[in-house]
Amino acid sequence: MRGTVVITYQRYGTAVEALDALRGTHSTSDTEEMHVPLPPIVQSAGLLFHAVDPVSIDSTMLQCPGQQQRKVAAVRCEDVPDAWLVPFAAEEHPHLFQVSLMLQFRSEISPNPRGLFCVCSGRVLTSHFEVHHARSSFPSPDDPLLRVTWTLSVTVPAQFEYALGNQELKQSKPSGKSVVHTFGVTPRLPAYLLCLVCSSVPWKVAVPRPVSESCALPVDVFALDATAPVDKVASVAALACGLLQDLFQEAWGGERLRLLIVPGIPLGGMEHDGLIFLNQSVCTVTQRDGALSQGCVELIAHEIAHGWMGNRLGLPFTVKEGICLVLEKLVAQAVVTGGRVGAVKRPSAVPTAASLSVAEGKELTGQTYQNALNYVSYSIATQTVPVFMRKIQRLLHDRPFGSCLLTEECTALLFGLSPQ
Repeated sequence: MRGTVVITYQRYGTAVEALDALRGTHSTSDTEEMHVPLPPIVQSAGLLFHAVDPVSIDSTMLQCPGQQQRKVAAVRCEDVPDAWLVPFAAEEHPHLFQVSLMLQFRSEISPNPRGLFCVCSGRVLTSHFEVHHARSSFPSPDDPLLRVTWTLSVTVPAQFEYALGNQELKQSKPSGKSVVHTFGVTPRLPAYLLCLVCSSVPWKVAVPRPVSESCALPVDVFALDATAPVDKVASVAALACGLLQDLFQEAWGGERLRLLIVPGIPLGGMEHDGLIFLNQSVCTVTQRDGALSQGCVELIAHEIAHGWMGNRLGLPFTVKEGICLVLEKLVAQAVVTGGRVGAVKRPSAVPTAASLSVAEGKELTGQTYQNALNYVSYSIATQTVPVFMRKIQRLLHDRPFGSCLLTEECTALLFGLSPQ
């Protein structure tokens, strides 16, 4: 597989400005000119990105505003695992705050369900990059706190003529025995929220229509299996999105709500910005009334909630998962019963802040999710849902898309004292 990725970087004049940008705040008037918040990923030595085998880089081009694109070399970064640096003398450009790196690369399909891999007996190429699997598929600043805009173009065998990604497909152009799929520019996202699906079989698509008074968004549901309950998923997704919009007091961050039912992915679902994945094995209906199962409704609510918690506002893994695990139960119950969002039951054991700590590589375990659920449930139950949601609403109101909170800030702002 060959492809091209364009990464737009930002730089800052001081460490204070960089930290302000990471958090989505600013303490000096100068930062307004830098379009805060954007991640400080122009390091002192150059432009940072990650890449590991089987990724190989064929060409690295640097683009500065107002200058011609030029070829540059990437070198291994000794201080950061799996990282590369493109030397860039930031001090020579004191007024230059944005540069773009165009990387042409080659990669291989993973035999395991992570990175880029095949399902449906090789007829579908799909992706799963959480938590650090993007770097094994394409060069990328592969850290949840590093958020950039992305422009993705991928060259695949010609039989993979159908393609979906975070943004709308701009062009599919035949090229010999291959086809080149090019997608629109994303908002500022970490690498784990990117997605790609290329298929040799057409999708089944739900009729796109608003199906909820509280959610006027068109809902698109794609599926690879002709028997998938796409219309039922669309209806539940619209209802869940409407309830979540009310809870967050903020509209969904896109013109459409798009979901893909796909087999063989490693989790129940994935909250990719612009295209939510749902595992086909979870999208089942009950024999009693033909409605979606409770587990499927909860999964849909969970992944849509990530549109605010994790995507819109960057949060540590355990914080975003804990909040969405709580909200999925509340919203799913309201969807099924047609009632209002209820209260949270307080766990019997008092969790500690250590529940939010997780070692790298241990994120996607049942124990990690349970610890996160216990901690967040206890906190919300103690505060009550309305009080907790007011804190979330304030953060969403005050911080632009792509802002990030660190664990200590979450403890203080969300799980500690009530807002003043």
